[in-house]
Amino acid sequence: MSQITFIRHAKVKIDNKRRISVYALPEWSMAYDQAPLDPKHQPPKSLFNMVKDADMVLTSTLERSIASAEWLGLTIDEKSPVFIEAEIPEPRLFPKWLKLRPKTWLTILYLLMMSGLGNRDASLIRSKTRAKETAVKLDGLSAENRHIVVVGHGGI
Repeated sequence: MSQITFIRHAKVKIDNKRRISVYALPEWSMAYDQAPLDPKHQPPKSLFNMVKDADMVLTSTLERSIASAEWLGLTIDEKSPVFIEAEIPEPRLFPKWLKLRPKTWLTILYLLMMSGLGNRDASLIRSKTRAKETAVKLDGLSAENRHIVVVGHGGI
């Protein structure tokens, strides 16, 4: 039987406390995608032991996933966009003057999207398609590998 270990990328060095409008979220997201890993948040030693015997290592194409795998001393076998986290849903219903922390906005938007309020939202459709692609890919690879490690994102 195969084992698949999912690891969320390490923390990045970015200001998550500054309050922003939901409409500033795409700009914040671009900065987040380009931010380096925060050296204060090294992976726990137990994680090194958990992944050291991996037969295959997969990451998203985003730098924080690639760098996280490298922190763990893993050799990446494949970088794929199917492991990128869910897109930010369309911000609707919110006044421009309302400012919250970026992670709070993301949580609210993802919850609304997953609760069905975003059923026609293109980001939900793409996320579901990507999830199916990921499942099919991992199912196929699990037939050939004993232990697969996926370094990706929390919102996948």
